[in-house]
Amino acid sequence: MVMNLSTRELTAFLHVANLGSFTRAAEKMHVTQAGLSTMIRSLERQLCCRLFERTTRVVSLTEAGKALLPVATRTVSDLRSIAMQLRELNSHIDQSLRIGATPLVCSGFLPAICQEFLAAHPNITLEVVEIPFPQVHAQVEAGHVDLGLCVDALRQSTLERHPIFPVSLAFISASSTQHKGEKPGDCRSNNLRWEDLPAMPMIALKPDDPLQRYIDQELARVGRLSPPNMAVGSVETQIAMVQTGMGAAIVPSLALFARSYSGLEVRHIAKLDPALDFCCFTKNGRRHTQAMSAFIEVSTREFSKVMKGGKRALLPARAARNPRDSARFQHPLVS
Repeated sequence: MVMNLSTRELTAFLHVANLGSFTRAAEKMHVTQAGLSTMIRSLERQLCCRLFERTTRVVSLTEAGKALLPVATRTVSDLRSIAMQLRELNSHIDQSLRIGATPLVCSGFLPAICQEFLAAHPNITLEVVEIPFPQVHAQVEAGHVDLGLCVDALRQSTLERHPIFPVSLAFISASSTQHKGEKPGDCRSNNLRWEDLPAMPMIALKPDDPLQRYIDQELARVGRLSPPNMAVGSVETQIAMVQTGMGAAIVPSLALFARSYSGLEVRHIAKLDPALDFCCFTKNGRRHTQAMSAFIEVSTREFSKVMKGGKRALLPARAARNPRDSARFQHPLVS
């Protein structure tokens, strides 16, 4: 026989046993005496025995009731104890937040976002974890971080994505570079199509990088895919190599906003299909704490300030103080 004993029924049994009265037990549980009697009858029916001897003056335990008493006491006590522990655990989870992002996002964007978030939520403890771009999704999926921030080049179905803004890609080269087929002084459009990318030595990310796979798919679509002259592990290294004049690279435009770079010529690639988004990721099906929802909201708002040309909250202070750098990098974050 399958039993479906409820904590409420066991609690009713304990009150009657300890108080020796159905009336006082009903008052203790804030239920009617008829409701209490129904719970006791359900318990007796499932256990196939009487638990109380009832007279007009006395309510006492039967032998079966005496056998059940220590078990019911321990069960209800254990359930109350674990419920309290779980509430404390959830309270701790709600008061802490682990953010995972690439080193570029951590150093270039998160300081201002974290400052804004903690000003509004001073009781939340933040932990920022630097993660290589290809591993951000995996760390969120494994539960090692609560939120992941990066460009969504994977479209991972097991993660819940919260788009923050659309991302454009930029073709960057050293500013003194003369592209093949162009004469000095040629005036070129600031936008490029994939098929019109200049023929130059290319510095790419490693082949297993999700963003590089996205770029390679687009290059293959227009017949421009060829082995790169150099493969590196991060966008920051790509930009540094380009600055030396070693070649060109295709990078997310937001990377150029993260820090102040000099000596670069930036041309945006038009019509990304499928579009790229910078997203905040959470594990699919995971309960959103108030801290998680608040951080997503603050991130979206702070990035929006940059895109709308308002307060450059996400730019490093040194870039904002240098008018020439600010003018040099007035290219959009979005397509």
